[in-house]
Amino acid sequence: MVQLIIAAVMMLTAATGGVVYASDAAEPGDLLYGLDMALEQVELYLADDPTTVGLEMALERLEEAQGRVAAGDLENAGLALDAYQSQIALMAQEIAGTENGFDQEALDALLEEVQSSHMDLLSELLDLFPEQAQNAIDALDGLITEGAGAPDALPPDVPDTPVDPDTPVDPDTPVDPDTPVDPDTPVDPDTPVDPGQPEDPPIDPPGDTDLPVDPPVDPPVDPPSGGRP
Repeated sequence: MVQLIIAAVMMLTAATGGVVYASDAAEPGDLLYGLDMALEQVELYLADDPTTVGLEMALERLEEAQGRVAAGDLENAGLALDAYQSQIALMAQEIAGTENGFDQEALDALLEEVQSSHMDLLSELLDLFPEQAQNAIDALDGLITEGAGAPDALPPDVPDTPVDPDTPVDPDTPVDPDTPVDPDTPVDPDTPVDPGQPEDPPIDPPGDTDLPVDPPVDPPVDPPSGGRP
């Protein structure tokens, strides 16, 4: 669905280049403002760093709200403020749903700058739009909280290094006793045995077990017949 929208907008851009250029300067309430918002979403979808781009768009919504207030157009100023809240909520979802993680230090620095600059502008709008501005502040707080718990960037995948069976084993390398031993791995008879490892006691072969033996008893001897008693 998103791809279809992008394709349609790109076709419209190619056909009406001047109109698209003019829409970039559109303000809330202008005829081309909806087109400007649609093009921004395409830009956000294609951005290499959607978090930074999306937060820049959110700041633009706040500046538009201020501009409408200065022009006395409170209705469209409120619309711009609502658009800001939606954009901030979208960025919180973007941070929560990322799979590649973030450079936490860079993200913290970005959100700290956003919190400072956006909060100043929201405070100025709070008196005129108490409910909408407060909702926007709550959305901004949610974004900051989400960013603090964002997953760290994943390390690059390291391919498994195959083990060369012909590589000699260093006899001085300690062996982890908990490492399972592959029974199909041939054992080098010249590999020295660690004297610290206890050896199994020798087992006597069957039949050679030492058992107690009774001493031999001489049989009784009969006296020779015909002799003297």
